[in-house]
Amino acid sequence: MQRIAPNHTSAYAAGFFSWYYFAYFMGACGRELR
Repeated sequence: MQRIAPNHTSAYAAGFFSWYYFAYFMGACGRELR
């Protein structure tokens, strides 16, 4: 794999996607519990 973006940029993207997945997972659980 080619590293086009710097390390801090990739780390920021990974954190953003992990937070987005966590928020989506919590939202799905909230809908299931109601």
